[in-house]
Amino acid sequence: MAGRPRPVRSQWSSDRYSACRASAERLYRFAAEGGYAPALLSLAWVRRDAGDAEEAERLFRTAIDAGRPDAVGALAQLWEESGDHERSGRLVLYGLEPDGTSTAPWLPLREGHEPSLGHYAVEGWLKISRHAAD
Repeated sequence: MAGRPRPVRSQWSSDRYSACRASAERLYRFAAEGGYAPALLSLAWVRRDAGDAEEAERLFRTAIDAGRPDAVGALAQLWEESGDHERSGRLVLYGLEPDGTSTAPWLPLREGHEPSLGHYAVEGWLKISRHAAD
């Protein structure tokens, strides 16, 4: 008998994996430079996995500018993973300004007005995310 086949993962050396990742990165970059916006997200994830969070953030922002709404969640996840829970929470709840900064909360309490349910929900979510960071 030939025996049990070995798992595919164990057959790949780290050198082969690195070569495949480098090839994928070149192809994603070529596609992104050609205007294919989904490649920006893939390239950003490759850069994040390589430990280059700064380049990943730049690519996620470029994808957002190119009209990829899923890049907003990806950018929030990147910030969350880096420990910036408040910035990530603001991005998810309020979005980005045209200049790329996080939008300020748009549910401020006006003098003489009672807080709305939405205000309580947003404030509660921010408190939870701050508590999770501690």
